Amino acid sequence: MKSDKLYLAFADPCLGELHLEQIDRPILQTVIAVRFATGVQAATVNRLVEMICALLNRCAKAWEWIDRAPYMWMLNEPKQRFDGLRRIGQKPCMPPYRDLWKRGAALV
Repeated sequence: MKSDKLYLAFADPCLGELHLEQIDRPILQTVIAVRFATGVQAATVNRLVEMICALLNRCAKAWEWIDRAPYMWMLNEPKQRFDGLRRIGQKPCMPPYRDLWKRGAALV
């Protein structure tokens, strides 16, 4: 819930004065551009767009406050997976424990 409020706080300068019916694809593209200008990655922008679209979909379908919600495509994200516990190119922190786990040994 705290992260939801944080994401919506980033969108507030662009969406704060608008009525729900006024939010459309060009407005959301402005939100994306403003968020990219802060130096974040595509995944962070996608989370913001997903949050806004989910909220607009709920306004349209569940509560019937608006006729329809705008559809937005997600941005392309890099396919490379990053392990935050180690740097790229380093070996895992505890390889012996990993080997024990593979053999099914119980760690005490």
